[in-house]
Amino acid sequence: MSNKELQEAINRMNLERTYKTLSTENISSGRDHVSTILSTAGDVLAIGASAASIMVAIHKLCS
Repeated sequence: MSNKELQEAINRMNLERTYKTLSTENISSGRDHVSTILSTAGDVLAIGASAASIMVAIHKLCS
């Protein structure tokens, strides 16, 4: 293997390593965003369900 071929192979491996690292960071970032959104949506749903339960209870008391 010539010096040029060896250098090209090393450059390729470095590029692949860098790509893998950057891809993993993007996935982790996206996973964090989705987790935050789902958590917020769950909180909103829980509050809405509680409000609906209170409304039903008040309606039953008034009837």
